[in-house]
Amino acid sequence: MANQDNCGEEPERRPIIERRPNPDLWKKVQEQYSDTDKDKLQMMETVISRIRELPEEADHLLISISKAGSLRLKRRLAVLLASKPSIPWGLWLDLLQNLGEENDPQVKETIDPLLQPYRQLAESIKEWQERVVGFIPKEFFTRIADEQVALQKALAPIDEIQRSIQTFFQLNLPTEQIRKNLESLARIQIPRVQLPRGVLDSIGLVSRYHNFTYGNIARLSPSYYPPEEEPHPAKASEHPLILQLRGLPPGQETWPEYQRLCQDMLSFCFVPPLLEPVYEESTTGGIHRRDMIYHIPHDASGFWAYVKTAHSALAVIVDAKNYTGILPKDQIVITSKYFGPKKLGNFGIIICRKGLDDSGNKEQADRWVHHDEMIVCLTDDDLEEMVGLKLAGHDAEYVVDRKIRELRSAL
Repeated sequence: MANQDNCGEEPERRPIIERRPNPDLWKKVQEQYSDTDKDKLQMMETVISRIRELPEEADHLLISISKAGSLRLKRRLAVLLASKPSIPWGLWLDLLQNLGEENDPQVKETIDPLLQPYRQLAESIKEWQERVVGFIPKEFFTRIADEQVALQKALAPIDEIQRSIQTFFQLNLPTEQIRKNLESLARIQIPRVQLPRGVLDSIGLVSRYHNFTYGNIARLSPSYYPPEEEPHPAKASEHPLILQLRGLPPGQETWPEYQRLCQDMLSFCFVPPLLEPVYEESTTGGIHRRDMIYHIPHDASGFWAYVKTAHSALAVIVDAKNYTGILPKDQIVITSKYFGPKKLGNFGIIICRKGLDDSGNKEQADRWVHHDEMIVCLTDDDLEEMVGLKLAGHDAEYVVDRKIRELRSAL
């Protein structure tokens, strides 16, 4: 492991960015993000140049573009990063890492010169990777990648599970050294010199390794909360949100009101720890769709940390559907368009009045079994229970977690 005592003088400290959000500017940024690429280009420049006037939720808009934006947007974002903007160092590095996975020559040519100060980190990563090879047998990865059931059977005995986890967490020491190196680098101003190309690839490899391994271990559990811990909700029938829900008829005419009400209910139940929602707007079958995106914070804990790890989720995609009847298969397929490793992850929620029909239930199960996509369906009754749990001082997430457990247990 590289010796930090030979690093020379202490790097120049990067000033802390103090934010004083401007609500009007944040509203304008959100509107630009929901429109065309031309508007999003303007939005990116606004966020980067005026980041002190925007809340941390604005950072996630840039991260979403760096992972799932068009090539035009990614090229422009790379140029903006190369201009040494005054943005948080962690955000700058996250954006660079995401753009580093883009194969476009123009993007690579722009970001490759930005990473010179990480040579010492590269040596630490190289040694850490060598330790990984020695700690964990190749068969472990093969079982995880090929068949989840086979892994569960292999780890069935309690003592074997304990030995495997203990061996895995012996990686803490070199990982802690890398964390300390990163903290040291965080005091450096925006890099001004070039780093070898392989360093960013190494950082990406370590990140993918962590996500792959922790994610597959987390997915061994069918839920976060143990079934026996299910709490009792308070009576919520007279709460204003529930009264609005019961008084709102289903159908296309009240669709916008239903979407706004669903947003209010989810924000009441989940914000914080989730961030305030942003929106993706479209029109499908004559119906204006305003899908909510609740980003999961980097430092999330508890249930949402489990979702983030087990389902590779940067955010929770929410699609509110005010249909009069039960939902068919095609509505599950529409929601799943947001999912994927280069998008926002593999976790979403559909809110509807009466649940799914048989074809919808089958498609929901198929998306999980064959695509690792978890789509939870919440009904009016579920929303009322969630509000009741929140009023009683419990986690409203228990309802979502139960839905996940029920889906996986039925397979």
